[in-house]
Amino acid sequence: MWKVIKEKAKTGFTKLLKWRIRHLDDHRFIILLSIFLGFEIAVIVVLLKSLVLFIKKTLDAQQFTNPDTLFIYVLLPIIGIALTQLVIKLISKEKLDKGISFILYTIGRNASIIKGKHRFTQIITGALTVGFGGSVGLEAPVVVTGSAWGSYYGRLFHLNSRQTTILIGCGAAAAISAIFNAPVAGVIFVMEVIITNINIVFVVPLLIASVVGTFTSSLLMYEEALFKIEAIQDLRNFELFFYVLLGIICGSMSIYFNKAIYWVQQKIERIKQVKHKILSGGLLLGLIILILPALYGEGYFTLSLLTSKRETEVIGNTFFAFLPAGQWVLILFLLLCMFLKVVATGLTRALGGIGGVFAPAMFTGGIAGFLFARLLNLAFPELALPEINFLLVGMAGVSGGVLHSPLTKVFLIAEITQGYELFIPLMMVAAVSFAIKYYFDSYSFYTKELAKRGDYILDDKDKTVLQDIKMAAVIERNFVTVNESDKLGDLVEAIARSERNIFPVLGENRILKGIILLNDVRKFIFKPELYVEKEVKYLMRKPPAVIEINEDMEAVMDKFDKTNAWNLPVTKGGIYEGFLSKSKIFSIYRSQLKSISRELG
Repeated sequence: MWKVIKEKAKTGFTKLLKWRIRHLDDHRFIILLSIFLGFEIAVIVVLLKSLVLFIKKTLDAQQFTNPDTLFIYVLLPIIGIALTQLVIKLISKEKLDKGISFILYTIGRNASIIKGKHRFTQIITGALTVGFGGSVGLEAPVVVTGSAWGSYYGRLFHLNSRQTTILIGCGAAAAISAIFNAPVAGVIFVMEVIITNINIVFVVPLLIASVVGTFTSSLLMYEEALFKIEAIQDLRNFELFFYVLLGIICGSMSIYFNKAIYWVQQKIERIKQVKHKILSGGLLLGLIILILPALYGEGYFTLSLLTSKRETEVIGNTFFAFLPAGQWVLILFLLLCMFLKVVATGLTRALGGIGGVFAPAMFTGGIAGFLFARLLNLAFPELALPEINFLLVGMAGVSGGVLHSPLTKVFLIAEITQGYELFIPLMMVAAVSFAIKYYFDSYSFYTKELAKRGDYILDDKDKTVLQDIKMAAVIERNFVTVNESDKLGDLVEAIARSERNIFPVLGENRILKGIILLNDVRKFIFKPELYVEKEVKYLMRKPPAVIEINEDMEAVMDKFDKTNAWNLPVTKGGIYEGFLSKSKIFSIYRSQLKSISRELG
């Protein structure tokens, strides 16, 4: 029965594909898919939010209301990470690629093909990690999930890699839009981070997916704005100076964030034995959360307390509540939170938790902005700086610097707070922070590791084109070969049969020994008396370079440039496979470049 149903489904899908090809061009079809993607990803985001909320309510982990049970909650992040790893082993049965860096790598190096496991596994593991208090954000898992579904539909409907990339962008835009109810930020995020060289024509599918995602999420799970601000104070001219200073602080914190999180992850990942890693890293994470419960989970709850002017609840039921001088205790508590949030995030990720740095960076920036305004107000009461405004603007400053997405954060904060009056300070702080971060470190958190491995190519159109050229498409096999034991007479016969002027010399088992150029033997081929006594192995020369068949085109072109050669032999473990021609690669390169210009700009 199932076999019959499967065959009917396959036949029906084939008919659908044929109908689509006859009646819908690719661009219109991508728009239809963007609508469906926006709806689907929004439903997934709602399910994820509901699952995380259910876990948190079940554990009552967000409130820490009972000091006697506080120690139990310290263990919850480790339990969540352990459950996450169990799910990965049961479902994925191999290491799970995670984070937006993985999406960038997939687009740049893997023709936008994302494995099917990412359509489900990231959501489950992300919910477990964050629901149990892991100090990371949900944004990365939902972006990876949305991108995985976009990649799936691209392959399902036989779209090319460029069109599949657009669908990946639609999935990512819908994910950000649905989780924050911020459609503009979702589109800009894709344009700043995921597909940086997109053609304006393909912004339309992104907009559609983003709007549908926001509408569906709002319809299924009505929520107030993440940070509902009743009244944002008007900007006073003299405050611009302090926003510039805040931008400098946020830029410095962005540099600290990137360096600290990589340092923490590297230290933990160097521990080889799992039990030692969990014992050392897990205990440290638990100790940090025990002292600073605000670091439990994403951190948005603490920021919402500050924006709601419920400051006493921030340190309530913590060890700091028993200290005198509450004003300075709060400042000390928040300072520790600001610097140690990145440590808690690094530990969560290094121990195997699934989550991103989007939320931790916003938390760090929000605390930095609040502390900056509070300290100035304590020192100079006459300034009366709006602390909530500085908190919100600081969120955009640090996260925009860490992720190299200043425009995304400007619109995101404006949308989630419904505070569009902050546009000028948001733009100022985001720009200053990004400029400082970029000056000292030109790679974002997402691209730094890729750049170290030489895998970040999205910012270089030449590399983007080259990575699309496959070895099988350019390798030439119509070269006449000779054996190293052959005589000159055999070579002359090969020359008569060949249309090329290069002759690969092979040994036993087709091992490449060298090459012979027609110009090198031209003086001998008209001397029949040498045909028998002159051996090929004494006429050959070493090729200027040899290309392994699994090398990428960037490395291949580097060899062509260094040797000034126009043809180079290709081998597979020393065995001769054929030749690569620079002119043929250039021809395909120009064709690919034209295709990209039409599709992505």
